[in-house]
Amino acid sequence: MTSDNSQLVIYNSKAKVTLLLLVNAACIGGAIWLVMSGYDGLFGTIVGWLGLALFPFALLLQLRRYLNKGPLVKTDENGVHLSTYGFIPWSDVTGYAEYKAMIQIYITNEEHYINKLPAPERFIANMNKKFGFSSITIPMSCCTKDQKTSLANALNKRIPLK
Repeated sequence: MTSDNSQLVIYNSKAKVTLLLLVNAACIGGAIWLVMSGYDGLFGTIVGWLGLALFPFALLLQLRRYLNKGPLVKTDENGVHLSTYGFIPWSDVTGYAEYKAMIQIYITNEEHYINKLPAPERFIANMNKKFGFSSITIPMSCCTKDQKTSLANALNKRIPLK
């Protein structure tokens, strides 16, 4: 994380991303075991197939996060720069909210930004909206608590907390 008076740059912790990759791989292994073993009958088999449908998707997203050399998020006097959404000017940002290990950013003209995303991120953005969250969710699970606080403080200087 680097910061000066007008700019904040936050990178993912490679150690935390690696740990999440290992957890995802273990979950995929567990899902395969549930399907193959027939453990707990039909319920275990269904849970196993659900795991096989969801965990590889999560593994792919974590792998992309691991391979990304750029910052997760950067704020400056012009706006917010996100690794997935690109640049969002402050004039398009209407608010933000903190929720557990993520920060949500609310914007005008959401569809404009969503339509520029690759298919996996577009799917997640639309699912976030369906579950009542902002389509722009910054995952802070691979960052330190201080980095999350610094980002919240940087956002709070420019936009209101929702």
